[in-house]
Amino acid sequence: MSRPLHKAAPRSFAWWASWAAIVAAGLVLRVLETPQYIFAAGDDDELMVKMAQGFVHGHWSTPWSVTGTGTLAKSVGFPIFLAVSHFLPWSPLVTVYLVYLAGAGLAAWSWGRMSGSRAQATIVLAALAFDPVLFAGGNQRIYRDSCIDAVATLAVGLAFVAAAELQRRFASGTAARRRRRLPSVLWLLVLVPCGLTAGLVAITKPTWYWLLIAVAAAPAYPALVAVVGSKRRLVMAGRVALAAIVVGVSCFAVIEGTKYMNKRTYGVALVEDLSSGGLAAAWKAWASIEAGPPEKDNPITKAMRFAAYRASPTARLMEPFLESPSDPWRLMNCHDPHKACEGSGKFFEWDMQSAAVASGRVHSAVQFQAFFDAVADQIHRACDSGDLRCTSSPVLATGLPPLEDISLHAVAGDATHGVWQMLLSHYNFGPAPMKRPPVAVYELWTSVVPGIAPIGKVANSAAPAPLYSALRVVDDAYSVANLAGLVVLVLGPICLVLVYLRRRRPAFGADRAAALTSLVFLVSTFVAMGTLAVFNVAQSQTYINPLYWSDFATPAELFLVFGAFASWPLLPGALRRKRPPESTPAA
Repeated sequence: MSRPLHKAAPRSFAWWASWAAIVAAGLVLRVLETPQYIFAAGDDDELMVKMAQGFVHGHWSTPWSVTGTGTLAKSVGFPIFLAVSHFLPWSPLVTVYLVYLAGAGLAAWSWGRMSGSRAQATIVLAALAFDPVLFAGGNQRIYRDSCIDAVATLAVGLAFVAAAELQRRFASGTAARRRRRLPSVLWLLVLVPCGLTAGLVAITKPTWYWLLIAVAAAPAYPALVAVVGSKRRLVMAGRVALAAIVVGVSCFAVIEGTKYMNKRTYGVALVEDLSSGGLAAAWKAWASIEAGPPEKDNPITKAMRFAAYRASPTARLMEPFLESPSDPWRLMNCHDPHKACEGSGKFFEWDMQSAAVASGRVHSAVQFQAFFDAVADQIHRACDSGDLRCTSSPVLATGLPPLEDISLHAVAGDATHGVWQMLLSHYNFGPAPMKRPPVAVYELWTSVVPGIAPIGKVANSAAPAPLYSALRVVDDAYSVANLAGLVVLVLGPICLVLVYLRRRRPAFGADRAAALTSLVFLVSTFVAMGTLAVFNVAQSQTYINPLYWSDFATPAELFLVFGAFASWPLLPGALRRKRPPESTPAA
């Protein structure tokens, strides 16, 4: 028995050494890249730094007196992450990448256990660790988008751990299952963190629902095998459902806990108020008004605004500010490439917030919600009484017009185009120009974000040029590899049909798990891209770009890799000619 173990040790060491080399190379690329500090983004990057400063000082986020209408405009997930990163001796981008690598490593290691192939596991790790979208220029901001992909990857990796344990438990005989049974407490150590990390994504950005599908992708096939192969299917189905409930409860515990803390601190039980609460209700009510012809680049047209002013006394309070030629949001929209100067266009929800404060009626989060609840109620009453003509089509989310005004064909086209570009397009690498910030702003950032260069050098710090040349080589390699993977993925179903037509039994064994996993990841990626495409089509925004792709980089790359794994074993069987049956020798 000692001889096989002696032989296996060097082979195992070689695989672990290759994994260590992949992780080290990825970390070198991340450490050498130059972070981007958008010092002037008061409603985005800088707002989250202010919120994180509150957590660093031991408070729950930031008081209304500091951030005003931005207090609940962004969720607290990334500020919490920034506050934790504050106590580490490196840039938050390095922390983001370490979390990402943890999830990628768990996914790769678990897939190795499921497939029995260390080569496949290594490919999974390398494909995730060097995904060019993670190193694209726009994703070097100290912002929430790259953090979402990192934490989501960790949730997916934990789901893979559960999937691998399920498969090991039900792939062997009864005696082996008893020996390999994972204690309940260890199941909780996998399922609960999986739900908690998904919950952290949920309190980071409202477009998080795709993660529920991505987390379900890994254990879908092993769970199906466990239920179908069990003698007590109802009992096993109940256990699988219980595991899903544990993940779901853990996820929603984070969401509800955030609502509780916001209620305790601000008097408002919301995660954020751009997609929920009074502001979202007012937007949806306003967007439902039918008045005048629709304008693609101006979802709330002038005719719709004035119809609301006539029906809602509270909305009328905002009229002097929303219709002012010097309204900063209107001016910003007018300078946009689309030149929509008749209103604030896609910035209307931000314009509403500013106008509510300017009216003198809003001085707290509670008053903010009450103000916009009144706008929504008054518009709804006018719709019900017939004073306003309103659409019956549902409004999907804040910032979107009714469904009939959105081209579903364009949404499908943009979603497909986004996935295609994410896998095959070339990214821009290198730091964007940064201006020297005011001293007060610089001190705010350095009080939260570690690793920022001195104020005199922050605008001139840049990584060495060879680094970006190397990243472009990696990007080119991914374009070729992803194209090859897509070819294999497309050939897979064709070859499967050929195999059945030749009356052969397809032998892909463990690759069935890859096939189903890939399918669910594909659905998850298209759901995510479809969400961005709806915004893109409705408002002509720039959601279909690498900054937003980073949210979904993990499922996109995994569905491609696993799809290739599942399809590749079918190719030889479909292309090989059927041998004639061998003659049986006479007795």
